[in-house]
Amino acid sequence: MRSNPLVGERGFSIVELMVAMVLGLLLIGGVLQIFLGNRQAQRVEQSVSRIEENGRIAMDLLTEDLRLVGYLGCSRSLNGEVVIPGQTLFSIKAKGLTIPVSADFSSGALRGFVRAAGGAWSPTLPSDLSTITSARNGSDLLAIYYGQPTGMTLTAPISGSANIVANNPNKVCIKQNNPVLIGNCASTDLITVTNAPSCTASTVTLEHGSSGNDSDALSAGVAAPYDRSTKISQLIEHVYFVGKSGRKSPSQQDIYSLFRRDNEGGGVQELIEGVEFMRVLYGEQLGNGNIRYVPANTIDLDWNRVVSVRIGLLAQSFDSVRTDNDADSYQLLDQTIAAEDADITHSGGRSLRRVYTATVKLRNKEL
Repeated sequence: MRSNPLVGERGFSIVELMVAMVLGLLLIGGVLQIFLGNRQAQRVEQSVSRIEENGRIAMDLLTEDLRLVGYLGCSRSLNGEVVIPGQTLFSIKAKGLTIPVSADFSSGALRGFVRAAGGAWSPTLPSDLSTITSARNGSDLLAIYYGQPTGMTLTAPISGSANIVANNPNKVCIKQNNPVLIGNCASTDLITVTNAPSCTASTVTLEHGSSGNDSDALSAGVAAPYDRSTKISQLIEHVYFVGKSGRKSPSQQDIYSLFRRDNEGGGVQELIEGVEFMRVLYGEQLGNGNIRYVPANTIDLDWNRVVSVRIGLLAQSFDSVRTDNDADSYQLLDQTIAAEDADITHSGGRSLRRVYTATVKLRNKEL
């Protein structure tokens, strides 16, 4: 007789198959949940890292510039400094400057403005800054001025109305009508360059004729000529503000950035993405030696006595990584940035936000 090979063989029942399928689905679901959790944690970590990097870089740029406010080299125009009889520490020869400077350069080298929620500026924005129309309502504007060394050295001592002939090893490009500082430890002149110097030659001539200056005579000629230890610097203007980048996040929120306008030919540049607000307080040293920090629109703020600056930034992430919309309020120095129902509000959404603050002493300002 032939045996049946199927006798005694059994397969899985439908119930066993369903149980196996359920267990498999549970296992796959668990693995998928772990994967999604790890992916979300990675997105959050990347967003936090980006915020920290952007906040740190933005603050580094601002603090570095603030430490240079009013820099004139070893000849500084400071309140209370003894002036050598018959000689001027800081002489302004340039005329028609859009950059506002005063005979006390250290006090005129810092300006601040507050923009209200409705868009009004306080103090009123001057004409030289009126072209900045993209600054965000509720965020401050900070203008900084200082001399930036060029590395140029005089080929021979000069005085009076003689042209400035200098070695230019760094090939610094000084353009016609640019403001330039020439000075030593005894005096400094602010002049307008009236010719068009070469940007590639190793030796350049800087003319300072009366067409662009109130006087073509350098003040150093009163006591002694400018010698080969003289420093030649460009007068730098950096104006910081927060505005729209023109881009949107994946959740279609406007992305704000820190911008800077400069007088070096770069115009307005976007520096750091993800900076939503900037607030600046100015440290005024009072008669009793104490320092009070107040905004730029404080009526009785004495800019001549500002010795430090406190700055705050609110940074946001690019990706929407929160599990819910951001309903938190953030304290930016003396200003509250709310989520809603307030004059000044952040963009909300599911972005992460962090506040960064720093206090900077003005190194070139003494009372």
